Amino acid sequence: MPQLPGVTAILVDCSGSMNGRLSYNSDMTRKLAAATLASVVNAEHLRVFAFADNLVEVPPRRGMAGVDAISRATSGGTRLFDAIDHVNKSVKYDRIIVIT
Repeated sequence: MPQLPGVTAILVDCSGSMNGRLSYNSDMTRKLAAATLASVVNAEHLRVFAFADNLVEVPPRRGMAGVDAISRATSGGTRLFDAIDHVNKSVKYDRIIVIT
């Protein structure tokens, strides 16, 4: 994947519904899949946030360290609007990616 220039903000859904499995035959949860996608984004500057009832910035780590940081950050309901609103007000970015 080519490197994304500038600042990329990633918001990963960690709400309760993301604890469900991807399919009946899979052991992987939606949260794990979302965290994995977030941990492989190649960006010049990366800000990673986990959201549910609250928004938590996590270190922009790659691979399993990134997956673990995102997976443990928060849980609860899905407050996507609040998460985007907070990032819009407090983070200068070139693009935002929401994984849900």
